[in-house]
Amino acid sequence: EPYSGVYDFGEGGSEMEDFLHIEELLQTAQEEDLFVILRPGPYICAEYNYGGFPAWLLREKTTGFRTNEATYIKYVRRFLEKLFAVVDKHQFTKGGSVIAFQIENE
Repeated sequence: EPYSGVYDFGEGGSEMEDFLHIEELLQTAQEEDLFVILRPGPYICAEYNYGGFPAWLLREKTTGFRTNEATYIKYVRRFLEKLFAVVDKHQFTKGGSVIAFQIENE
């Protein structure tokens, strides 16, 4: 999410588009009989800046990170709803390769 509300899961027209095509990744995993555990965050740590949070979120003065603060939850929900719309059909229970979601770092 390079900007608030702007998502690119491989067809967003960004300069990173070729590296972000999640549906292609999941389809390839299924074709190769691989299981996938998605780790979309919101917090992934993984030595990413800000633990994987988008930089624009730091400018939101009212947002507490990794809390139940309403603004933070609103942004997390918005991101996950966009992601799940793409990933839903790739769930194992629907014949896909995604067997789990890891929503937190540990």
